[in-house]
Amino acid sequence: MKQKKIIVFLAVIVFLVQAACAVGGYTLGTEAPPPNGDVGDQVATGIALTQAAQQVVQPPADTPVPPVVQPPADTPVPPVVLPTNTQEVPIAASVQGTVNYGANCRSGPGANFPLVVVYDQGALVNVIGTNQATDKTTWWMVSSEGKADCWLFDEAVTITGDKSSVAKVASPPTPTPVPPPFWGGTWTHWMRGGFDGAADSSGKITFVQTGNYLTATFDMYGFTFKLTGTVSEDGMTMNGNLSRPLDGANWIVVMKRNPSNLNQFRGSWAWTVNTQFDGDWCGAINSAGKPSPCKTH
Repeated sequence: MKQKKIIVFLAVIVFLVQAACAVGGYTLGTEAPPPNGDVGDQVATGIALTQAAQQVVQPPADTPVPPVVQPPADTPVPPVVLPTNTQEVPIAASVQGTVNYGANCRSGPGANFPLVVVYDQGALVNVIGTNQATDKTTWWMVSSEGKADCWLFDEAVTITGDKSSVAKVASPPTPTPVPPPFWGGTWTHWMRGGFDGAADSSGKITFVQTGNYLTATFDMYGFTFKLTGTVSEDGMTMNGNLSRPLDGANWIVVMKRNPSNLNQFRGSWAWTVNTQFDGDWCGAINSAGKPSPCKTH
């Protein structure tokens, strides 16, 4: 009986030892106990790690990412408002001119410069410059729509506006002198009107030029006419008198060479008794055709 109690006591001891090993986190005979610290410390550390792991919340793999919202392409951009200038900018006075008569407008301020444009009487031009007047003469640099800038002599234009505001412009280099066109020779000429409503007629006329003096005698409308006149310094214009020796009738004559074709002239003839009776008179030489228009004013 005594031996039986001893066996039961030993069995209880073994059971208690195995239970203690299970609480420490290892199984007797399978792995060694932790080298440092006691069983309580190891249990506390495990509990802390478990709580920290539970606090880290990972989002689900399929959580949608919110899209980036772009403004519409047609969103209007607010305009930039500039400050308003309350001061008015002064506008320079416009200086204009009216051509007094049919005038040659040249590439520079002088009669020795090439002809650029012929302006008719009454033409309006903008005055954009004036020369230095080194030769004691005044020329005006003018412009107009559709024509090249050029120079008019002071007497050829009436200025409207403040002349003192016109800029001084240096003269271009003086060109090599070009001989003026010569009027001498036999021309084909066309005449109309001038007296008694004379109809169109054409024929030949021979001009004789001596210096600036021009003469001619020709037959037209069954009469003999005599022409005398003076050619301008540049050779472009002839002003003269036409007479009819039979009865002494007289007409005022103006002839102008065509700037674009010096083989042509345009002209007019007006009865001295009544200048309203005027007509066309033009001519051509060296096989040039009849200029159009024929009449000049």
